[in-house]
Amino acid sequence: MEVLSDETRAKLKAIAARIDELNAQIKELQQEAYDLVPKHTFDECREMKCIHTYRNRWDCHRSCVRRKNEMGNLKDYYEKEQPVFKPKVEYPTLGWKKVTAPGMKWNGEWHGGWDVVKETEKTLVLSDKSILLKSTIHMIEDVIYISDRSGGTYFCADDPATLDMQLELRHIEFKKQCERTKPLTTPMTDMPAPDEIPM
Repeated sequence: MEVLSDETRAKLKAIAARIDELNAQIKELQQEAYDLVPKHTFDECREMKCIHTYRNRWDCHRSCVRRKNEMGNLKDYYEKEQPVFKPKVEYPTLGWKKVTAPGMKWNGEWHGGWDVVKETEKTLVLSDKSILLKSTIHMIEDVIYISDRSGGTYFCADDPATLDMQLELRHIEFKKQCERTKPLTTPMTDMPAPDEIPM
């Protein structure tokens, strides 16, 4: 083991003393900076609508100069959440008593459906407690279709004589969509598409 000379020890001691001196100055400066800006807790920042408190504590900049009990922070991250103005959309009153879905027809017959328990400005509540959002309303020709949260399609079943027509319109529209997207999804090779391979 090397033996440290007295000169080296003296230099190390002087450097350590200088570091302590500088650390003391840093603490003084940090305290001066801390006292310059009013400090806030996370909940107070949330009340001031800072965007970094929008979801949870982890979105908040803990290094923000406004943060209470956090020393040495010099950057201001506060940013006020901008109000979002959503135009009010008025959806039609459907007045449906019953709905059904494409999967409710098998063996050439319609089986069941769901009663509409309640209709609000934005939703239809069905007898199985599922909710259809009026914001998903779409029309094919003059027939209204509506979707649930998982994308399932429903249509009015008040008049059983129209069910086959409503289902057929949906099938035709689906085929049109497939034809439109087929050039985008078919590989650009000499190999035929899977639906063109003879079985």
